[in-house]
Amino acid sequence: MGGEQIWYNKSGNSDNSGFAPRSGASLYKRLSQRVYHLSPHPLTEYRPIMIFRLPEFYLLYAEALNEVSPGDPRILEYVDKVRERAGIPLLAAIKP
Repeated sequence: MGGEQIWYNKSGNSDNSGFAPRSGASLYKRLSQRVYHLSPHPLTEYRPIMIFRLPEFYLLYAEALNEVSPGDPRILEYVDKVRERAGIPLLAAIKP
């Protein structure tokens, strides 16, 4: 068993194993987690996992910058990256 594999067991001798990061965090969106038994037929199972999206990292970074150095121009830069990805007007365009 590799260092990155985590075993999940529902009950009894059921082998509900799958590959997942040890932290429980994943950078995949809408990825079907599959469980492989001894047979070659995969079964799709629900796996609770945290999903981080790139805009979340941008907003976390902007928030941290705002706490450390309010007025830092990178705050608006990262907030605007999220707004641009969402297809909404940039802050500079609506709040000069």
